[in-house]
Amino acid sequence: MEREIERIQIDDHRREQTFHRDAAQRREMLDEYFENLHRRICEEARHLKEEIHATRRELNELFKDD
Repeated sequence: MEREIERIQIDDHRREQTFHRDAAQRREMLDEYFENLHRRICEEARHLKEEIHATRRELNELFKDD
């Protein structure tokens, strides 16, 4: 009986370690995913900002004679 309890405790401890290791890996993957997402959003925002400025310059050129 005592050995069975010890075996169960060891198994529980291993499961807990595995759970924490897996959770840390998932956190790392999510961190990487959101860093990449943030980078892509910033790149798209820069691109849109450049397009807006180019459009403003074009409009200013079109209407500067008026």
